[in-house]
Amino acid sequence: EGTEEAHLFLRWLRGLRQQHAGSSLVQMVSGSIGMVPLVKRMGVPDGINDLYSFRLSPWNRAHSIACLKSLAEHSETAVDEAVFEAIYDALGVGIPHFIQSFFARLQEFAVMKDRTRLRAEDVRTVYDSRLLDTENGDFEHYKKRLKASLDERTYRLAMEIQAEAATQRIFTSDARRALERIYSNALPNARERVDEALDVLVHDGHLERTDGGHRLAFRLLDDWLRTKFRDHHVPLQKRIDSRR
Repeated sequence: EGTEEAHLFLRWLRGLRQQHAGSSLVQMVSGSIGMVPLVKRMGVPDGINDLYSFRLSPWNRAHSIACLKSLAEHSETAVDEAVFEAIYDALGVGIPHFIQSFFARLQEFAVMKDRTRLRAEDVRTVYDSRLLDTENGDFEHYKKRLKASLDERTYRLAMEIQAEAATQRIFTSDARRALERIYSNALPNARERVDEALDVLVHDGHLERTDGGHRLAFRLLDDWLRTKFRDHHVPLQKRIDSRR
């Protein structure tokens, strides 16, 4: 919905860039999801093909810990130095939203337990009891963002890929071929849709390429998906074998 309006807006922005070509004016466009897959889905990829794509990577350990220390300075609860390292190690990737959310959950834990100081062992307690809760609202936010990048059918493939990667520890090339076969009848362009889903998941830092396939780079997402799907997800290759 709104594709025509979006196309007109992108053409207007392109016109501004052309009008000021060669000047000191620099136009920057940013968002919480990648624009490239979005404009491709709308059928207007030419709307931004003159822009240089730049990915904002997750924070590294130093930046993540600096943020946590700043949050701790404004907290009424004392925080041991080891807590900051433990939070980053638990997440595995410094995604700003989840770093801040994790610290907020720790503060809630301290209030509920009447604690005046947070210690490193509290990080694992809160991680297991709060963050891995399958009803964790942070992941509803994550799924909504993913849905905004992909259409409904490609989103379904993206969730299959992540469930496989989490429960089997890797999304292999064999699993990819099995996924394409499983959906080949329902989706004639299944291969292209799997490509699109993988591109978005890698671009957004949730999957990383590795020998033999793709793994989940974000440890919290990996653990959460494994908790959610371990009793429901049937490995892709096993599904193909069961058809024979």
